[in-house]
Amino acid sequence: MLANDIPHLHVPSSPTVSGDPRDGGAAFVAVSRPDLEQDAYRSTIERVTGEGAVRWTSGDRDSSPVLSPDGRSLAFLRSVDDDHGVAHPQLAVAPVHGGEARVVTALPSVPATPSGRPTRHVSR
Repeated sequence: MLANDIPHLHVPSSPTVSGDPRDGGAAFVAVSRPDLEQDAYRSTIERVTGEGAVRWTSGDRDSSPVLSPDGRSLAFLRSVDDDHGVAHPQLAVAPVHGGEARVVTALPSVPATPSGRPTRHVSR
């Protein structure tokens, strides 16, 4: 590997699958890639079908996609800046068949277990 190969490193997460991607279904996967100009990583959710992959979310810090039990919505984490410019992961939800994602939490940070895995959180 050479230094000029770094921008081509696209790292997929584990997929979450809705139906058979070869027969109208889709898999959703977070793909991380380096942004050398900003010295940061960017992550988007991509929708993968039998025809290929397309960017599915508009954010550049989206990760951890999970389908709802009924398969109609996709939940994922979107990093959102607070009033001081500090990024915090928030839960976002979007319809599987397209539409704008809605951020449904406004937490100072997502609680995590000692292993670093997010915990389930209930908020009213």
